[in-house]
Amino acid sequence: KFGRENDKHVDFSALDGTDLNILSLQENDVARFAPYFESSGVEAIQVNDRTEIFILRGQAFKYLDYKRDFILPTAQNYYAVPDWWPFPVYACPFRDKYGLEPSTAH
Repeated sequence: KFGRENDKHVDFSALDGTDLNILSLQENDVARFAPYFESSGVEAIQVNDRTEIFILRGQAFKYLDYKRDFILPTAQNYYAVPDWWPFPVYACPFRDKYGLEPSTAH
């Protein structure tokens, strides 16, 4: 729930249209990202007798779809100022990076 460290380091808008590989130990984890590419395929790599890694090879990342389904909900759920917050609100690097207006929680 609180593992948002990648928000600080990755600008997904800069990846629009690029080809990406997504790795996971669970096939379901990578397959759920397939709709965010023009085309994609999942490949399994057997590392040893007990470990298999799944790779989604995606072509042409669709940032606007990803923004709608991930960035905007993340901004509202994790980067909105609570209604009860009594202090001035200044910059929010996450919202600023994606050109989102400051928001209050609902």
